[in-house]
Amino acid sequence: MSQKPNMGNPAEPILGSLADKTFWKKQRNELELMHSKWVKAVDFHAKTAITRFMEILKFPGGWLRDCCDPSDEDESLHTNAVRRIIIKKV
Repeated sequence: MSQKPNMGNPAEPILGSLADKTFWKKQRNELELMHSKWVKAVDFHAKTAITRFMEILKFPGGWLRDCCDPSDEDESLHTNAVRRIIIKKV
């Protein structure tokens, strides 16, 4: 009769020797460590990008402040419409 595979933990392969199991566990631990470092790096860079983007938008005379001619109503209207659309997506 053939043996049924171990269905308890599908991530763990069916390995024969202790050396194979030890090697697999080491590989899994390294992968988990690499993944957690990657998640932290992505989080850091995302927060940094958002902060820098908002600094660009808010600098004196920047895109969110006093960048258009107040006497030109069309320009002001269009700029405000674009700002509303962009800020919702940001």
